[in-house]
Amino acid sequence: MLKVSRTASDAEIKQAFRRLAILLHPDKNPHPDAPIAFQEVNEAYEVLGDIVKRTLYDQMLGHEISDQAEPTFRHRDPAYQRRRQAGYKPAPREPTAGEIVMMKLMPYTNWISGIALAISFFVWLDYALPRNVSDEVIVEWHRTLSHHIMITDKGHSFSLLFPQNLKFLKEPELKIYTSKIFSFLDRIETKSGSNTLKNLPSVFRNFIFGPIILVVLGLIGASMPKGDTKFNFAIATSIFLLLNAVFIVKSVW
Repeated sequence: MLKVSRTASDAEIKQAFRRLAILLHPDKNPHPDAPIAFQEVNEAYEVLGDIVKRTLYDQMLGHEISDQAEPTFRHRDPAYQRRRQAGYKPAPREPTAGEIVMMKLMPYTNWISGIALAISFFVWLDYALPRNVSDEVIVEWHRTLSHHIMITDKGHSFSLLFPQNLKFLKEPELKIYTSKIFSFLDRIETKSGSNTLKNLPSVFRNFIFGPIILVVLGLIGASMPKGDTKFNFAIATSIFLLLNAVFIVKSVW
């Protein structure tokens, strides 16, 4: 009724529906059959505009076409040939619950890739910008079995192992370098610059693999056509989005 091909995209279906709806609307078309045609157009769009209903309709249509035309090949199983000669027709397969969920979530895969690329863009922009510098002083420290926890006058804390802890205790005045946008911790130096602490739990250091993988997944997912593979990439991208959220929270100073 909408006069679109079986491979028509959602945008093409919606465009065809709007064109026919305007043409056949009873308020604008005086023809006596216009209300019936308008109702049929709406019913067709209800089916083709819903991805689950459209899939079921395509399966049913494909089954009807296969019933009308004999296959050009012979099945190797003699029992199948005997059943087919007796009028056996295989029932159309209903989509599984997983396939239904995938079809409903498929329109959001590009959104997931877009969010991943947007977050990656701002993280890498933050990495490229100059660092903020904060002057702080170690005012307190606690010793544990494996390391020392240093606490600054601004309430920030970080841990050090022996013998690096001794160097920072001798020079308690520090320079803390953080990023411009997200305030990610980059490095800690003594005021004289003689001692530097770089091995920090930060998205710019230990967790740098997170934004790199996120960029790759986002680019691949955005460039792929709709299908099972694109959906799987969207799931993987969602998982790495959550991981990067954890990395970002742990990196904020």
